[in-house]
Amino acid sequence: MIEPWYLLGQDKTLHHVIQATELEQSKYPAIMSGKHFIQMEDAVTHYEMKEPLYQPDFLFDPTFMVEDSMYKIWQELQPDILGKAVQFFEANNRENAPMPLYWVPFLPSEEDALHDQTKIELGRAVEPVLRREKLAEKNFLHITLAGGQLWFASLTAVEAMLWKGQTGVQITSVEIR
Repeated sequence: MIEPWYLLGQDKTLHHVIQATELEQSKYPAIMSGKHFIQMEDAVTHYEMKEPLYQPDFLFDPTFMVEDSMYKIWQELQPDILGKAVQFFEANNRENAPMPLYWVPFLPSEEDALHDQTKIELGRAVEPVLRREKLAEKNFLHITLAGGQLWFASLTAVEAMLWKGQTGVQITSVEIR
């Protein structure tokens, strides 16, 4: 039996979220392809200190990133997931400023995991439906479309993220056929 699956989306209610000042969109695109990922290197970037500064477990700008401790959970659940590190430093080099580490995760895109009943508008999956046979022995699924990328997680993965106390992401149930 295949367990329930969920779409991971940006929590748009957050404010004062840490934001990279030097990650170029051309190297860290919103839609991460295998070609882009291979060309990426681990990176160092700066951020502007805001009060309060919010460092969620998930960032979506300029590309999808996962905080270090959450990324370790992802690796435990799906060892074939790859990642490139992005180390953040405060722009004014203040002492004791947070220096969070994030990862750009990567799995090959599996567009064929979307069921024919998926509603797509302008290259975006408005109502994603996943194909049951594509979910076996996985905890994460990455799909790129012309209008954006999608990350899905199994119930097992979502429970692990909730146990840690995830922040920065909205978790939405998706239909499986």
